[in-house]
Amino acid sequence: MGGRNNHFGGGGEGFFRLLRTMASTPSTLPTALGLLPGRLLLLLAVFALLLLGQTSTFVSAAAGDYVTSRGDNTRAGYFPSANIDPDLIAAGAFGKLYSATLPPLGPNGLVGDIFATPLIYTPPGSPQVFFIATEQNNVYVVNASNGALIASRNIHPPFNVGVDVPACGDIQVWVGITGTPVIDPATSTAYFYTKTYAAGTTSGLGVPTNGRYKLHAVDVLTLNERANFPVDIEGLVADNSPASYSAYFESGKHLQRPALTLLNNYVYGAFGGHCDLYNFTGWVIGVHKTSGAVATVWASAINPSSPDKNGAGIWMSGGGLASDTNNRLFFVTGNGDSSPTTSTTLGSTPPMVLGQAVVNLHADPDTGKVFPQDFFMPYNYASMNGGDRDFGSGDITPLPKYFTTPSGTSVSVAAGKTGDLYVFNTNYLGGFMTGANGGDAPDVSIVPGQSKSVYSQAGAYPGEGGYIYMNYIGGPITAYQFTVSNGKATFVPAASSAKTFGLGVSSPQITSLNGAVGSAIVWVQDFVSGSIYAFKAVPENGALTQIFMDKYGNIGASAKFVQPAIGNGIVVAAVGNPGAVYVWGSPTTLAITAPFTDFGKVVIGFPVTATVTFTVSSSVPTITVSGFTLADKNFTVVSQPTFPVALSAGGSFSMVLEFNPTVSGTYTSQVQLITSLGAKGPGYGSLHALAVANGPELTLTPSMISFGAIVLGSGTVTANAFISNTGNTSLSITGITLPDLPFIVLNPPAVGTVLQPGDTSTLSVLFNASQTGSFSGQFKIQSTGGNSFYLLSGVASNPPALRIEVQRPDGTWDASQTNLSSITVNFGVVYPGQVTVLGVRLVNYGESVLTVEKSKLPFGTGGGVSTVGAGVGEQAKIPAGSSVTTNFTFTSPTSQIGVDPTNYTAVWTLNTDGSLFGVQLINFVGVATPYLIPGFPQYRYMGCFAEITGRVWPGGGFTNGQSSIMTIPTCLSTCVPKGLKYIGLEYAQECWCGNTVPTVSSTACTSPCKGNSSETCGGAGALSVFALPQDFPKPTTTSSSSSVSTITSTSSSSSSPSPGTSTSTSNSSSSPATSSSPTSSPTPSTSSSSTSSAPITSSPPMSPTTTSTSSSPTPSTSTSSSAAPSGTPTNWKYIGCYSDSPRLLSGNANNAGAKLASSTWNVYNCTLGCVAKNPTYLYAGLEYGGECYCGASIIGAVSVPETDCKTECKSDTTQICGASLRLSLYHYEPAAGTSSVSSSSSSSLSTSSTSTTTSTSATSSSNSPSPSNVPATTSFSTSTPSEAPASSPTSSSPSGVPTTSTISSGQVSSDPPSPTTTSPSISSSSPSSSPSSDATSPTSTSATTSTSATPSPIPTTPVGWGYLGCYQDVVNGTRVLKTQVAGSTHLVYDCIPALLAVSKTYIYAGLEYGGECWGGASLAVEVKLAETACSTKCKSNTTMYCGASKTLSLYYFNATVASSILSASSVSAASAASKA
Repeated sequence: MGGRNNHFGGGGEGFFRLLRTMASTPSTLPTALGLLPGRLLLLLAVFALLLLGQTSTFVSAAAGDYVTSRGDNTRAGYFPSANIDPDLIAAGAFGKLYSATLPPLGPNGLVGDIFATPLIYTPPGSPQVFFIATEQNNVYVVNASNGALIASRNIHPPFNVGVDVPACGDIQVWVGITGTPVIDPATSTAYFYTKTYAAGTTSGLGVPTNGRYKLHAVDVLTLNERANFPVDIEGLVADNSPASYSAYFESGKHLQRPALTLLNNYVYGAFGGHCDLYNFTGWVIGVHKTSGAVATVWASAINPSSPDKNGAGIWMSGGGLASDTNNRLFFVTGNGDSSPTTSTTLGSTPPMVLGQAVVNLHADPDTGKVFPQDFFMPYNYASMNGGDRDFGSGDITPLPKYFTTPSGTSVSVAAGKTGDLYVFNTNYLGGFMTGANGGDAPDVSIVPGQSKSVYSQAGAYPGEGGYIYMNYIGGPITAYQFTVSNGKATFVPAASSAKTFGLGVSSPQITSLNGAVGSAIVWVQDFVSGSIYAFKAVPENGALTQIFMDKYGNIGASAKFVQPAIGNGIVVAAVGNPGAVYVWGSPTTLAITAPFTDFGKVVIGFPVTATVTFTVSSSVPTITVSGFTLADKNFTVVSQPTFPVALSAGGSFSMVLEFNPTVSGTYTSQVQLITSLGAKGPGYGSLHALAVANGPELTLTPSMISFGAIVLGSGTVTANAFISNTGNTSLSITGITLPDLPFIVLNPPAVGTVLQPGDTSTLSVLFNASQTGSFSGQFKIQSTGGNSFYLLSGVASNPPALRIEVQRPDGTWDASQTNLSSITVNFGVVYPGQVTVLGVRLVNYGESVLTVEKSKLPFGTGGGVSTVGAGVGEQAKIPAGSSVTTNFTFTSPTSQIGVDPTNYTAVWTLNTDGSLFGVQLINFVGVATPYLIPGFPQYRYMGCFAEITGRVWPGGGFTNGQSSIMTIPTCLSTCVPKGLKYIGLEYAQECWCGNTVPTVSSTACTSPCKGNSSETCGGAGALSVFALPQDFPKPTTTSSSSSVSTITSTSSSSSSPSPGTSTSTSNSSSSPATSSSPTSSPTPSTSSSSTSSAPITSSPPMSPTTTSTSSSPTPSTSTSSSAAPSGTPTNWKYIGCYSDSPRLLSGNANNAGAKLASSTWNVYNCTLGCVAKNPTYLYAGLEYGGECYCGASIIGAVSVPETDCKTECKSDTTQICGASLRLSLYHYEPAAGTSSVSSSSSSSLSTSSTSTTTSTSATSSSNSPSPSNVPATTSFSTSTPSEAPASSPTSSSPSGVPTTSTISSGQVSSDPPSPTTTSPSISSSSPSSSPSSDATSPTSTSATTSTSATPSPIPTTPVGWGYLGCYQDVVNGTRVLKTQVAGSTHLVYDCIPALLAVSKTYIYAGLEYGGECWGGASLAVEVKLAETACSTKCKSNTTMYCGASKTLSLYYFNATVASSILSASSVSAASAASKA
């Protein structure tokens, strides 16, 4: 259909616009030059060819290939030679050619989601192929002509975000290859990053420390890895790290979302975070494309004053680093939690923190090194941060040279969540607050957005006036036309699509037929509807006309933000799970066609004719044309042949058409032939014309300006209006009538203003209401070309207001938590196979539309909490007075009966513009509670065990003819009366019992019981074993250190065992060992033990059989013969030369250490300086000749040869201070007899069992620290658990401590809600001094009486402190403890002293989130959880557990126990002295 278009242009821009048109469409050069006066021909030719001569920064690919995101490194998304005709689309000759399925691969048997754009490439000597990468780390090569699979490969198992990063649902369950790969046509090599795990690991263990990112380089056809690849980038230290600390890359915490960039000989990848979790600092890493050498590592947020702050991630909704030359890279960063800068900062001096910024990195063409050379940061970045308004949700687009200003300024554009369009001088971005009154730089133009967010980058069309296209979430695609105002580039809104798009729509890409007028098309891929859309690129009547839409089919929708690939005449999309590739194009070569016919500029009243000639394709033997249709009535037939016309190959006929318009504007249409071949042989002829008025003509665009609904007090809203002369003679303004308030016209044209033919004047119209209501007005203009007016309208309302309502299990709704930053949804207890559904309702009780700014919904796998459907997405709109409900399921996974309950938690991170404050956390909690065994509620499932060499219990079969009705209760009812401890079921029907503990675990227990298919009765050669918890096997204590303890534990009761009380005897002993220290530095010991005499302590086990392992260079307790350098302070020992990459002390996320200022430390003042800095810093290390690092513990130490530490100390050349990335490491080892606690003795608070502990330790020196406030290592014991429920607190016990608790050796434990296991009594003693390394300290014996819950923690805690259990921290918005100590990497032994420094009245301490320390004098509320809920490993010692999200590992101080221990310590010390 034809349509009217306001033709903007002309005036002072005409000369440069002609140059740009000629340069962007070289085929038009002869015609264009032929229209000009002869004297200008040479000059124009020179200028046009200079523009043509600009070189690409990317290795050229074959025509029709798509080897990097958006076609080239500018990311402008323009494809001038795509060979897709909009008229063929409009006539129905363009559609889906085929779809081809992709096979599942890898350990999970999945194709995987596809977030990476498919690439199109033609290898030398081979057919064109598609290269597809998925989140399962799968890569596929598909024949482009027919979809046949050429090759496929699973690179690695993917990273499981469902387990390791459950609070972020942006990419659900699996992350593998996310960023779009890049292909190097010079070598036919594809580059991409995979996210996986370190060798031998399958999870990140709570904090994703095991995650690994690797850069791969593979042959495009064979998928074979190139030499020197893959490259593991874990632990790389940023080149821009300051002297005070090292910032290093942690793969598990980062996400490689942006597309890769190949620039010169280097592959650049950019990284952000998973949502805003962990460390979401941005990174740019460059690797040489053939050698695999890492050339550069740059971090976007380096803050020496607050190194724990982070942010400024680079994600850009999947956009890639952009480049317009061979030596610079552009990108946009997101929000962060660190202040970048607070004062005027020039773009040429970028700060070390670049959050909410557009960044220009210099990229050295020879070395690949990068550094920031220019930047822009909005003056209001702080408010953008507070509202989670990421600038970095979009990307920056350096525009083609067509968009250059007359002064030669190149132009770039960017937009983010605010929706405002920023227009930059590419060569000077603008810095921070460099404008008047601390505003943005004067070179930056800001085009107000639509109050809607942008999650994409601009697409550019350098033709017909120049347009860019932006996608607004919840809004349309908007076309902006290029213009220059006062010498500065800007854009004015020109048109929008009628179709609006939700979150996830792709960035626009534009095709044309070699730049031919009227041939440009805008393409987008829509995540929500699962469709491809196409629009005419040049506006018609103020609108972008939709010409195509097709769904992918029934296979599934794409991932969000994914773009289609553009090839030669084709558009390609890839979809994951189950997996397919879709290809659209013209189905056949057209049987008969006519060339594009342009009638040119036509004055109304003066019709123009043109001849259209149709020619038969050489591939068509014969065809008969029986008639035609002409779509637009402004085109009519003057002459035509007599139909039908029979033609053979190469034959032709002509028609003469006339264009006689009545309204000015741009017209496109087509002649469609009716042929004997029907749909298989269509024929088309495309028509184009521009109609102008005879004389001046005033055209106002748009005729109606609606400001929509605004929030009162939110500021002024601006719209652009255009006054155009669409006639063929000049036009004069003769009068204007301005509108009434609240509408304001900023720059109305003066009376007498003249507009030449084709000229356009741009106005700004403001809406700024001071009260609520609906407003309308008119803005009238009189001229020599007629009179017209704009209709203005707008609505002002009070703000939106959010009320959050939580559904209770009884179906009612609770709104009492609305104003809390943390809200709880409690599913309660759910039994196996059951699913509970609860809703969360967002109610907008305000007067304006409410926008959901952030919505990170939980999507669990297996059991636990998951969102039903898509849920409330980001940028969702909730009208005033309306509500939206999102439902959540809590699924209790099917499990064996007799298993302990499991606590599940999940978090929904929510932020709206209607909240009373910022981000709110909606916490979901529920307890999956398996059924107890009928008749035997005290028995528990111990596990699945294999029978390998024979029966575990020979002669213990008691099936008794009950095979066909065998169930777990049936088997127990047979075995329990016989007094046999262990009961097992096998082969679905056999019952076996015995007293021997099975030891070989198995995974083969999968057979449903014959008598009850909901129960599991072992499997082939596998026993499902049940027992009383106290009969479960005990944790094994082993140690590789030189100190050997002999531990004997006996527990007895005077009466027969009853539920909750156990009688057991455990004996383990080993002969005292004789140890001697080597002459070289000690190798770090690695222990797997439930005790430790070092400051590094073991933690609550996850299950009764869990053995925690610590790997730490804790020095041997024997006398070391390693010579300490002269000047070493007393009690500090040199323990060796260690690698410091990654950092062992300060800078290691697992260690809350410090780096002391200055770089001229020596051994003496560094060691003393560490203790002065913090009394818990027992490790000190020196490197680089004088840098001093301190820490309380060490994780992952790697000993290196002593010769590696060879750098003399700058301040004392007689000493060695490490070397480059090598630490000379020292440890504080106190002298003998200082605060040593060798054993414990306490009175019982209950008498359910008795434990006798004998401890013998062969040691050579004391381990008791002497610096003040360093907690002593204290002996603890645990005992048989009670099966009774925990008792409520009473007035006779400390607040929050169950009265049934027994406190022993500082350990306070409450009875669990379900049976648990018995762990042995364990004693850890500080070693005493001895003149020789084989001396043995005296044996001490203590009698303790205790009842405690298991699994229980056995950390090293200060005297009198003990573990209470795992508790929920936030209950109905109330925190259990109110005081937090600064820092996020605490352990229990440093948390407690820090709290006591705040107040000596604090008797409760808790750790959560892997290291946050909380305390108080009382508990505000008590909700005890299963021990498995405290599942987060401590950041500074991963052998320990420090609570979890909103979950506390809780400790308590008992003065009586403290007094008892200290008294026993005095007696023990005196005894030891008398025997010495």
